[in-house]
Amino acid sequence: MFSRSKPASRPAIPFGHRVYAIGDVHGEGGLLRRLLRLIKEDNAARRDLTVTLVFLGDLIDRGPDAAALLDAFARMDIDHVVTLKGNHEEALVQAYRGDDDVLDAWMPFGAMATLTGFGVTLKEIDSTNIVFTAALQSRIDPALIEWLDALPSAWECGDYYFTHAGIRPGVKLDEQADADLRWIREPFLSSRKNHGKIIVHGHTVEPGMPALGGNRIGIDTGAHEHGVLTAVGLEGERQWLLQATGTNDRDDAVASTESASPSPDLSSMQDLVPLIASIVAPTPEPVDAALLLKSVHEPADNPLQPVRRAKKMGNSGVVAAGFALVLATVGGVIAVRSKLSAPAAGDVTLSIPEFLGGPTAPVANATSEASVDARPSRKSAIRHVPRGLSPEPTPTSTQNPGGDPPRLYGTELENALAEDRVVTRKSNQDELSRQQAERDTPK
Repeated sequence: MFSRSKPASRPAIPFGHRVYAIGDVHGEGGLLRRLLRLIKEDNAARRDLTVTLVFLGDLIDRGPDAAALLDAFARMDIDHVVTLKGNHEEALVQAYRGDDDVLDAWMPFGAMATLTGFGVTLKEIDSTNIVFTAALQSRIDPALIEWLDALPSAWECGDYYFTHAGIRPGVKLDEQADADLRWIREPFLSSRKNHGKIIVHGHTVEPGMPALGGNRIGIDTGAHEHGVLTAVGLEGERQWLLQATGTNDRDDAVASTESASPSPDLSSMQDLVPLIASIVAPTPEPVDAALLLKSVHEPADNPLQPVRRAKKMGNSGVVAAGFALVLATVGGVIAVRSKLSAPAAGDVTLSIPEFLGGPTAPVANATSEASVDARPSRKSAIRHVPRGLSPEPTPTSTQNPGGDPPRLYGTELENALAEDRVVTRKSNQDELSRQQAERDTPK
């Protein structure tokens, strides 16, 4: 008559993966360098997983390193790094291709820092649009514009959807318009609808305090305006924040426009490339206790290898092999438990509302290395399977047809050993019966 409602599942990243999403940089290369170092330290303090860095767009404009950042990212060819297109990158592409309306609209919103960083002079900027566009096209490599234009507008991982500005409520995620993904504010920001996934975005400045809770995570904290650059870390059902702070470099960016050189040095941000590569470097797959339950036909260094010899040794061999199997399994589980239970150094735990159904709420008093940690208990983490994923099916001997010997796992292995004992016992009984029959036969 009455039913108990099930608690809402928390959003999750697939098992074996960790994601760091970084908000709008807007030319603040120094802040980005500090934040990447924090991410590297945070990642090193946690267990080894596959790590992906997601940059939510608007690398350029406003800050003094806008052009150098764009040049460094365009040259970077590293796996597990996702760079999304923001509305400022879109404006640069369209202005470069001669759209005068976009060019006029783009100029008041920080374009000067990017243009002068590439060597466009104030005289050229103040000239006609034809001269201005020609100067822009002569200073920026067309290949860089092609790379910018090809950047994706969104990226998905598990229960999270990453994009620059947000999404159009009521429209399926795979049917969103690129213009909305890069430009939208309302009705997205005030929407309380379930969008199907948690939207991780930038674009709208949350001064120093990320917007957390409900159906979205907004992490544009005003790197240029307020000197705070934010990243959100995601692993399993856990979410935490990392922030780098610094002085406002607006005066430096304005000053740089007066000393623009037709041959600017774009190498100042190239050191970020090896730093990023060191964060997303391939790591070993996480240890899984189930992997210890291998086939009886594995190579000799497998802990289950004694089981194969047991069949030749009779019942005593089966007992010894079983004892070895127990020791190997217990040792593996202890290793897995110690690996999963290792705490991350330096975590500062702050309260956070539920991500599904709760109101949007800022995190107050966030420090430069703040961490919002909603992790499950360490005990439950050992058996945890993230929402949306099912445990790998238990292999059976029928899953390896053909010439390979059948592989046995779990209860099937136990049944095989038991069957082996039954067969051996029956064979012994048959032999005794045969010998008795020979003795009873008259000669």
